[in-house]
Amino acid sequence: MASSGLINHGWSYMNIDDAWQGKRGGEFNAIQPDPITFPNMLALVKQAHDLGLKIGIYSSPWIETYAKRIGGSAMNAEGTFAPTTEKVDHRIKKVPYAIGSYVFVDNDVKQWAKWGFDYLKYDWNPIEYPETKLMYTTLRNSGRDLVFSLSNSTPFASIKELSTVSNAWRTGGDIKDVWSSLKSRLFTQDKWAPYARPGHWNDPDMMIVGWVGWGKTPKPTRLTANEQYTHVSAWCLMSVPLLLGNDLTKLDDFTISLLTNDEILAINQDESGKQATVISRQGEAGVMAKTLADGTKVAGLFNPGDNGTQAVILKWEDLKIKGKYTVRDLWRQKDLGVFEGEFKTDVEQHGVVMISLRAAK
Repeated sequence: MASSGLINHGWSYMNIDDAWQGKRGGEFNAIQPDPITFPNMLALVKQAHDLGLKIGIYSSPWIETYAKRIGGSAMNAEGTFAPTTEKVDHRIKKVPYAIGSYVFVDNDVKQWAKWGFDYLKYDWNPIEYPETKLMYTTLRNSGRDLVFSLSNSTPFASIKELSTVSNAWRTGGDIKDVWSSLKSRLFTQDKWAPYARPGHWNDPDMMIVGWVGWGKTPKPTRLTANEQYTHVSAWCLMSVPLLLGNDLTKLDDFTISLLTNDEILAINQDESGKQATVISRQGEAGVMAKTLADGTKVAGLFNPGDNGTQAVILKWEDLKIKGKYTVRDLWRQKDLGVFEGEFKTDVEQHGVVMISLRAAK
């Protein structure tokens, strides 16, 4: 919503997910929008651009998408589509979760470019190089600068190759608004870190703060306030693409405060493009840290355990620094004092303390 002010803090994309698709046709024999839910895609894109936003669309190289809509391939030269009634295991390559003999990547990209889209979520499993490279090359030759995001569960064994022909890639399955789902992504992303760099990002999935829902009845997230602080902190430290999965018509003050803290968001948007890694484990607790482009050290002291408040220590030796540093609490936006050798603080259960360190004069 315009009244939220999110656009003033860098939130700039509005992305359409699966189920926008109607039939194939039009000038390019490309996928056309569902005439009921998206009666005028060109006008929608223009409206988003006129608001100062960018806009994204969804597709799949499969014959049929997860939402049982038309995909980017077919078993016939015309691209005619009819939803299947088969119950199919998508882990094996059978209709409908298979790539057809006839591929319509060029057709669809020409249509998206003419509409004016800025982002593509490309969704299938397993993600493989030939389909990725074909879409990447076609997008690059489209005349528009589209972000190319792979979904879902990118195979780690292929990430070195896949990361050269994509801008973002999901590192796992779909996230849910429960602590177990979030916790599983906290201290498990380090192996992906070498592939994060400007223009190429690891993506453990969307954000699950505020009112969320998979359907027509969004509900408040089941994450506690501490868990939401942990969520935003970890995603910003890891330079994750920040994609909101919440209802923007139901933004309360707490959710807005999570999404408009510029000191936190700056960690995510740092030009170095580095992903923070875990530098210390203390039982279930731990510290995740990285160095920003200007040399500032930033760290999250996390307590994912279930045993109440726990003291967590950041040791200078783990950051490979010495001397006195001013420690700043980034969520509260205030300096905590000058420390030497280490910084120790109590962290609430499932919570985080997010700090920066600047050399003291």
